[in-house]
Amino acid sequence: MLALLAVLLGGFVLVFNTGQLVNDKIRLTNAVDAAAYSAAQWQARSLNYQAYLNRAMVANEVAIAQLISLRSWSRYVETLTTNIDRVARYVPYLGPPMQALERGWDAVDRALAVALPPLEQGLSVWNAEVLANAQGVAHQQAPLAAADLVGQVLQANEPRATLSAATRLLQVRNAGVWQHRFTQRYERGGGDLRRYTQLLADSRDGFTRSRGDDLFDVGIVSLAKRGGTDLIGEYAWRGLDTMSLHFDYFLDHDEVPLGWGAAEQRRNVQLVSRRGEHGGSWR
Repeated sequence: MLALLAVLLGGFVLVFNTGQLVNDKIRLTNAVDAAAYSAAQWQARSLNYQAYLNRAMVANEVAIAQLISLRSWSRYVETLTTNIDRVARYVPYLGPPMQALERGWDAVDRALAVALPPLEQGLSVWNAEVLANAQGVAHQQAPLAAADLVGQVLQANEPRATLSAATRLLQVRNAGVWQHRFTQRYERGGGDLRRYTQLLADSRDGFTRSRGDDLFDVGIVSLAKRGGTDLIGEYAWRGLDTMSLHFDYFLDHDEVPLGWGAAEQRRNVQLVSRRGEHGGSWR
């Protein structure tokens, strides 16, 4: 009986210790899984944050394009009303109202020319110096914060667990992959922003993209309105607006400009020699 009890007691101790080891292994496995998941989730949220900032920058750039379009169109209306007033002042009953319209729109155009450029510049600075820098900080801090989070989550789930040197080496490798392979930072001026600039071009509303129409066409004589706002060389939004009378002869063509306007907002002082389509107004 004593021998049997000793064997049973030994078996019980073995089963109990084995159960404890299995339980500790399960707890450690769950703690490690929670730490790894938390780190990956932090990096994923960092990417989401950067994506939201990208969307905010696109919205701000489109807003700048809309303001440029409004200034260009307002300047075009101002020159058009001024040129019409120079002729209409000699027409009975038409001169005074046209002169009042010209003076009124001149005041509107002056107000827009004063109020809108600071707003455009503010949006541009906000994009280039605040949102872009916030993206850079979030991008650099993500692997560091994820590595710190691993230790915190591990200790919260299993206080007896410690991080090994192999884990730290793996975190260093993860940071290198994050910085150079998994993600990439695009800079202005090197032609890296083709997808971004194409996205901006596709995000323009109809008035910004092309605001033109053939008002009438009787064969020889036609009246055409053209205009549009384009992003030039990653650095400048430029809008142009024109209205012209076209006289098409058999072997010749004459154009009489009636109204024109332009506006631009540059991110830096570099000259931008390229030109866009601008709704055909440049022709």
